[in-house]
Amino acid sequence: MNQIGMIKVLIADHQEIVRHGLKVLLSRCSEIKVVAITNSIYETLGKIRAKEPDVVVVDFDPIDISNNKATEYFSKNFPNIKVIIHNSNIDKKIIADGFRAGASAYVAKTNSVEYLKDAIKVVIKGEKYIGTNVANFFVNNLINELINGNEEMINGVELEKPEREIIGYICDGLSNGEIAKKFNIQLRAVSKRKHKIMKKLQIGNTADLIKFALINNIKSN
Repeated sequence: MNQIGMIKVLIADHQEIVRHGLKVLLSRCSEIKVVAITNSIYETLGKIRAKEPDVVVVDFDPIDISNNKATEYFSKNFPNIKVIIHNSNIDKKIIADGFRAGASAYVAKTNSVEYLKDAIKVVIKGEKYIGTNVANFFVNNLINELINGNEEMINGVELEKPEREIIGYICDGLSNGEIAKKFNIQLRAVSKRKHKIMKKLQIGNTADLIKFALINNIKSN
């Protein structure tokens, strides 16, 4: 914060109308001072060094850099800055990866600017914040998972129940043909599902897949 206690905010958004609109709306808050608005990651880095903001609100063009990669860079190189991801994409993995990268808040663009103001005031205290749309999304997903039990996070990767069962059957020594009979699907479908699982887990061969299953106690039933 500056000497009069205002929170210095930098808005980095690839949409011109959004960054200028946010500047006007956030500047109406007596506790917030918008010190710069930027478009690209390079312009943002320059303004961070020049203006030393307390909070950076980001939504970069994915062609330029992903929000999560930018957040990770800011967190490592400017640890005193709080990063708020302000994006339209409400995706569980993207949001989780954003917080892992060092984000202090995730606010959907579909929320009103009041939520962004609240986020700025919260993160400056060292706390985390998610906008109401994001919160509702996570709550609904959690409730569905508790009811259905179809998904489980293992080592930060979301595996559906059939995926866990396939891994378990592989550990049991079943062939693709035998697994196909278990699920009443074609042999080719088993190969596709196995490939999808290994890609999701970033595992390159069956031996490592079995090792992963044993470490994480994944069983066929």
